[in-house]
Amino acid sequence: MNRIEDVTNYITECDKEVGEALALELGRQRRNLELIASENIVSPAVMLAMGTVPTNKYAEGYPVSRQWISQKVCWTMVFIRLQCISH
Repeated sequence: MNRIEDVTNYITECDKEVGEALALELGRQRRNLELIASENIVSPAVMLAMGTVPTNKYAEGYPVSRQWISQKVCWTMVFIRLQCISH
C-alpha cells in the first residue's frame, strides 16, 4: 500500500461514502490514460502536499503582492519551488 492509499483509507474511516468515492476515482486514474491537458496526474508528493496545512490559507495574486503577514510561510514555499525550477 502507498501513502495515497493510506490517506484514502483514513478518509474512509472518517466518512465511508467520501472515502469510497475517492477510492473509485483513484482506481479510475490508475487504469486510464488522461489526455486532457488541464487534468495532469501529479506525483504522490504533490498530492500529499496539497492536503497539508497551507490548504487552510487563502491567497490571491502573486506572492510578493499578497497583503497578509500570515502568508509569509506560504511565500517561502513558493520561492523555494521557484528557485528549484530556475536551476
